[in-house]
Amino acid sequence: HRFHAAIVRHHGNAVIADLYDALQPRQVRLGTRTMMEAPGRLSTIESEHQQLIAAMRAADADTCVSVLLTHLREVPELVSAFGGNQPR
Repeated sequence: HRFHAAIVRHHGNAVIADLYDALQPRQVRLGTRTMMEAPGRLSTIESEHQQLIAAMRAADADTCVSVLLTHLREVPELVSAFGGNQPR
């Protein structure tokens, strides 16, 4: 949660931060579901977070989007929202 919250709050947009906070229960449910269905995914999630950090530090938007699409592949409705209608 702290990782995601730091990204959301980075630019100081209070409206987006409030929206994110309102969605936190859903994120917790998704995270719990992921861990229950695929407990081995935790190391993959950590690796994807590290890749996102590196891409953000490098200001590499294309890599950020690519890593996000991979990171969110378990949540198809989010991938679609990012415009990545790629099959699993």
